[in-house]
Amino acid sequence: MPGLMKSSACLGWFLAAVWVACSCLCAAAADRPLVYVGLPPQRWLVQQLASNRVQVGLLLAPGQNPHTFEPTSRQVREMSAAQVYLMMGLPFERALVKKVQAVNSGLRVIDVTTGVPRRIQPAHAHAHGADENHDEDGCCEGADPHVWLTPDAMTTLASNTVAALVALDPAGKGEYEARLAHLRERMARLDSELRTLLAPVRGGVLLTYHASWGYFTDAYGLQQVAIEAEGRAPAARQLAEVIDLAKKERVRKVFTEPPYDPRPSQTLARQIGAEVEIVDPLTEEWDTNLRAIAEKIRAALFPADARK
Repeated sequence: MPGLMKSSACLGWFLAAVWVACSCLCAAAADRPLVYVGLPPQRWLVQQLASNRVQVGLLLAPGQNPHTFEPTSRQVREMSAAQVYLMMGLPFERALVKKVQAVNSGLRVIDVTTGVPRRIQPAHAHAHGADENHDEDGCCEGADPHVWLTPDAMTTLASNTVAALVALDPAGKGEYEARLAHLRERMARLDSELRTLLAPVRGGVLLTYHASWGYFTDAYGLQQVAIEAEGRAPAARQLAEVIDLAKKERVRKVFTEPPYDPRPSQTLARQIGAEVEIVDPLTEEWDTNLRAIAEKIRAALFPADARK
């Protein structure tokens, strides 16, 4: 009996210690500001810059389409507890922010894309380059939202994110700025690596289902040709133009993304004698993912048999 009592006492002390530890952790989490973001690569960015100084809430789950995304009522409630929302200019964001600010008027909304030269989304499938057409809000009417897909643009996003974090948490300014300096060096190294990797395929055609890769192709001297345009399948004439170009350029891969029906890409691939390659621009491990995608693009445009 004394042994049992001793064991019970030890168990009681252990459970009490666990409760205290959990309470401290919960209190620490509650003390940290809550920053909400829309995309997984944004969460990666905030975590690189802030470590554990803030909590990061995420809207878009893996595999969801940012162009058709609609938040649940639960996500709106959770986001209503945030101090800051870091906006990327995605289609769903403006309506969402209005809903949340109706509940939480103190929510600060910061556009982290400020300073990134914006491209215009193509109105139809074709090879395209950078263009600008600024609207009254300082952004671009019809702007391509995929701004996170180059190291140069991501560096600007990082600088804007740090400015938002410092305004939210002034005590962490030194830590945020030190992490930003380190991240800038990493971005510069990655950009140099990608330029070297893609130099042999400069001028090549990247055939994609959705026009996600315009900033990337502009940065590294490639041509993006998109099958789909503004969420719609191309007209027969436009599709015929894409097929003719793909055959002329001897395209070996059609690149598509997880949220999209693969069948249109598979059908086109069969018509031009190519294969389908799935890549995900929304993978959270941003730098690792961008490097891996660049390697896939190089392999598609500069196959092994052409290197001999």
